[in-house]
Amino acid sequence: MTYHKLGEGDGNPQPTPDPIDRAALEQDAALEEALSMQRRRSTADMPSPAEDGLCVDDCGEEVEPGRIALGLGRCLACARDREQRELQRRRTRA
Repeated sequence: MTYHKLGEGDGNPQPTPDPIDRAALEQDAALEEALSMQRRRSTADMPSPAEDGLCVDDCGEEVEPGRIALGLGRCLACARDREQRELQRRRTRA
């Protein structure tokens, strides 16, 4: 590790990462930010389960208890359909 004097401070040299370590830290930070954005985007599109346990897409199907426990409001069939539509939409954009 390289030691450099940073700012005024107490005058003691502060350790700073070498360029490779700094690049790895920046890459980790960028990855964390990308994952955080994806989590926000994916949870914003997930409706909360309805109080009656029925699919929020009004298909009339009950949402499986395991999905409700995870906070998911769509039945498996509607979730799959929505995912397929989203994949097709992304492909047509690209």
